[in-house]
Amino acid sequence: MDKASIRHRSLGCVLLVVLLGMQAASAQPPPAKEVMRQKLAHAQAVLGAVVTSDWTALGRESRALMALTKDPAWVALVTPDTRHRTDSFVLALQDLISSADRRNLDDAVMAEVSMNLQCVRCHQLMARQKRGQ
Repeated sequence: MDKASIRHRSLGCVLLVVLLGMQAASAQPPPAKEVMRQKLAHAQAVLGAVVTSDWTALGRESRALMALTKDPAWVALVTPDTRHRTDSFVLALQDLISSADRRNLDDAVMAEVSMNLQCVRCHQLMARQKRGQ
């Protein structure tokens, strides 16, 4: 391979790295609506995993929900009023992950109910705040 070919390939690689870096830098976190849609999809999958005792899916989906709680779009939604609900939601997810690891259906059921309860209560609170009550 001659020097010109090596330079062209090197330049191509550098250009590719720069373009990929620019794409990653311009990627915006999903808006709140998208994060909530993802949360709903994972929560539905958690319920399905509990009902079928699919421990692998339960662990995977619970961990995916846990990751969403760290998403900037999620974090932006947390207010002093909703902090308690978010913290309780995270604790329920920790219990779900532990239940999946231990293959404990009774604990998984209770953790799934707790997780959903926190979701509903938080959404009730946010709806009241939006209405100005």
